[in-house]
Amino acid sequence: MRRVNSQRYLGVENGHKSFEYIADKAVTVWAIDAMQEKTVEELITIASDSDATHAIVPPAHESKTIHRIGYEVLTENPYRFTEPEFQHEVHVVRRGRPDLRIESYNIRRSPLAKQFGWGIHRDANGKLALIACESEEYQRLLADPKVKKTPAFRSAR
Repeated sequence: MRRVNSQRYLGVENGHKSFEYIADKAVTVWAIDAMQEKTVEELITIASDSDATHAIVPPAHESKTIHRIGYEVLTENPYRFTEPEFQHEVHVVRRGRPDLRIESYNIRRSPLAKQFGWGIHRDANGKLALIACESEEYQRLLADPKVKKTPAFRSAR
């Protein structure tokens, strides 16, 4: 039995590279978006149907919501996690749910960008950070032609 973390390349499927991460009998498979390999910054803007005019910290409840956990992960660790690493940290590490298919999760569906007024910046290395929609940094990223702008998914169809 291997006690060292390892990874095995599984191939490319639908434009995503898949790796199998093995850690002490626990196996997690996730996809790494091929777009993250390019050196392009991206700003995931707040959803077009969002009423948010400024960023709101998700409320803290006794049992933490997924968006509260996501907020804590990104504010405690700006530019530390790529999207697959972020999803793994939120769902597997902090929620204890290794049974979820996190490889299909998309940061653009996050309530942080859909309703709480947070933009999500992906730097040239693919690392994520939260940017308040009313901040100068958000406005600077919006105005920068080198930064790809991608809207968060709308809440309503």
